[in-house]
Amino acid sequence: MIHVLFDQKGGTYADTIVRVDGGILTGDSYALVDYLGVVPDDDDGYYPAFKDLREMLLQHWIGLFTDDAKEIFMIYDLSDQYIATLYFEAFTFKGRGGYYYVSKKWTKDFTAWSITRDVSHAELSAANWETDDPYYQPRMITRKNILYGLRWSLKNLQINSNEVVI
Repeated sequence: MIHVLFDQKGGTYADTIVRVDGGILTGDSYALVDYLGVVPDDDDGYYPAFKDLREMLLQHWIGLFTDDAKEIFMIYDLSDQYIATLYFEAFTFKGRGGYYYVSKKWTKDFTAWSITRDVSHAELSAANWETDDPYYQPRMITRKNILYGLRWSLKNLQINSNEVVI
């Protein structure tokens, strides 16, 4: 199961909290506006509220799993020195699809300022990814449980968020 929570009071560093089975990962979202390709509102020059940006991110992640892709990069940590992703690799189990191995990876080939959600899958696949944290072993998870957890995270965000305009 995957759950995503956002620290509403801690700023934009280590504010994205991703729970995958027994592991907990944190990431930075300070470059989320750039990653999502959001531009300021023409009327007042303000960006959308953090809640809205985070909803957009969760919707983007949900969209990654709609076509049973063989390899998925769910980028959750946007640092000025690297990016980190949950890497999902599809496999069959007892002759059935819909299963993924998930592990944490990072690369310096992209940074928060050099990547958007529109970067192609081919570009992401070509990057030099390092597997992080030897104690964080790859986990097996179903597509159904991934989507359930991401949708739960979206509902939780909608219920438990204070809007903060940046």
